[in-house]
Amino acid sequence: MIGHAPGATVALRPANPEDESLLQAIALSARADALPGLDGEVLAMQASVVRRARAGRVPPADEELVLVDGEPVGAIATARTPGVLELIDIALLPRWRRRGIGTAVLDRLFTVADDERRTVRARVYHTNPRAHALYRRLGFVDVDRDELSWMIERRSASAAS
Repeated sequence: MIGHAPGATVALRPANPEDESLLQAIALSARADALPGLDGEVLAMQASVVRRARAGRVPPADEELVLVDGEPVGAIATARTPGVLELIDIALLPRWRRRGIGTAVLDRLFTVADDERRTVRARVYHTNPRAHALYRRLGFVDVDRDELSWMIERRSASAAS
């Protein structure tokens, strides 16, 4: 268990090969919101390419399922590099969004990053202003941007001391 959202217990568990179709569905739902206007086939291809790229990255990504009361409702992928805990992706199925679940998962990520004295770094699409606002509310700051996304960081409280 990592925490609570209103009325629910939130936990993480490592993803395994049997979770692939669920991970693909979660990725597809996240891309549909973050990249509006793209048709389903293009979104499915984009989600598939992202998942394949993640599988071959160095350092390898740690993928976990987000569980609410034992039910898989989302996924998070992270990677560690010196001084940085990279938030590669976090996504919840649509009906589980805006319930405090993502915040509970991110709070746990911040605890781990602070314990390891790491900065949390992520990218957020410009087309996803709700996610950007959430990250800003949780203490992230913009450090760079390109045509598609902002790079954001949340410095470790322990690294600053």
